[in-house]
Amino acid sequence: MGPISETWHDLQQLFDAHPPVLTGERAAPGRLTKDFQSSIVKYPLPNSAAEASILRGIHQHLVARIPTRPPLDLYNGRGIVMLAGQSRDEYAGVSLGMLRLVGGRLPVELWFLDRASAKTSWCPQLVAKGVTCRFLSEYTANLSQTFPFEEQQRAAVLLFSSFQHALYLHSDTIPVLNPDNTFDSQPYRDTGLIAWPDFWQSSQSGYADFITGARAEIMPERIDYGTIDPTQLEWDKERQWKLLVLVLYYNYYPSFFHPLLQDFPTRSFASTISTALRALQVPYTSMPSLTPVPMSAPDGGPEGSGVCVFQVSPSDPQLSQYMFLHTSIHRFGLRDLMCDETCVEESPVGYERPTKYQRIIGTTVRTVGAVATTTDPLYGRLRHKQEMRRVLAWEDLEARGLDPEQDIWRVLERMACEPRSVWNQGALCSNVRNYMSGTFSNVEYWRGEC
Repeated sequence: MGPISETWHDLQQLFDAHPPVLTGERAAPGRLTKDFQSSIVKYPLPNSAAEASILRGIHQHLVARIPTRPPLDLYNGRGIVMLAGQSRDEYAGVSLGMLRLVGGRLPVELWFLDRASAKTSWCPQLVAKGVTCRFLSEYTANLSQTFPFEEQQRAAVLLFSSFQHALYLHSDTIPVLNPDNTFDSQPYRDTGLIAWPDFWQSSQSGYADFITGARAEIMPERIDYGTIDPTQLEWDKERQWKLLVLVLYYNYYPSFFHPLLQDFPTRSFASTISTALRALQVPYTSMPSLTPVPMSAPDGGPEGSGVCVFQVSPSDPQLSQYMFLHTSIHRFGLRDLMCDETCVEESPVGYERPTKYQRIIGTTVRTVGAVATTTDPLYGRLRHKQEMRRVLAWEDLEARGLDPEQDIWRVLERMACEPRSVWNQGALCSNVRNYMSGTFSNVEYWRGEC
């Protein structure tokens, strides 16, 4: 057991000693439905001031016992942390490719649940690009019960990563500017934590802030708070250790804290961070408002298929340079965009794919094992009526003097066309090149043939 695993063992004992459990008849834990996660204990939410006071006392007792600093020399250096595995792999490939294309040289830890969930032969190829694969299963036992949900795993990889100064990037967050110097920026030096704003609000139970100590009274109804965007976070684990541990505690008991803090489950990780910040009253840097950009309409009509957002660079004193592009509704995925009947569906051993793909184009949903054809709207997403279309709305980008899309396609093209690439299969390479030649001018291909 290494030092980080030993630290986690100690924290897990602390968490186990402070379950958010009530006394009396309501203390008996129920079970979540199998559709959610049958192996996780479900602790009932409070329904009275007396019950909330019990939970507040548990929380206060826990917070008082969280160390203010991690063990000496537990972490060192700077680097980027990303969670991959399952459908996230191809988005992570694009993000990593763009990171290197814009000049980023920071080391990267790419995290998976276990070795079986990593795409075959991908990790050895990444070593030459300064990317090291790490596996949660090698740091904690009973992984499927401890961190079964992606929202929990995001917090876990921040803790287990070896870097003291960690830039967490979600797999669908694409760097469009070199982020290497952000750790030297004034906002980061001031607080040791940079967060960017999100679209969504957190609708918390009126009991939540009372339980966590952020308020002295119980609110009569749910409260809406603005939230941070958890797809990019810059974190000094030395200065913001207590905050990280409290966030992990909230995610250690997801069946209690997630519904308490948020009525929309996929935003739970963001809500646990915002709540921990209010509970501890620690300083952090909140970047200015995000910039939304529409995506092109799949049928050529006036309605787009969602929006993406650009987040500003903390290294720019004028806050006018964009550093990250987050695509949450329709992502830059090689297989999502360019697969045809020649694509091969791969399922790494050790996990089950979702019953349906979550990318919905028009009214089409791909089922497991299905591939797009040239008449399928999924493949025709960029080829409706044989007309090439950008993914991002060009007019909005042009007005801002920003156009990273061609560079993103250069990354997709290399993923598809490099002979040893794990993504090189079927007609993906020729599909990408046909799309690029019909969409962009002065196209530069990766050297080599399809």
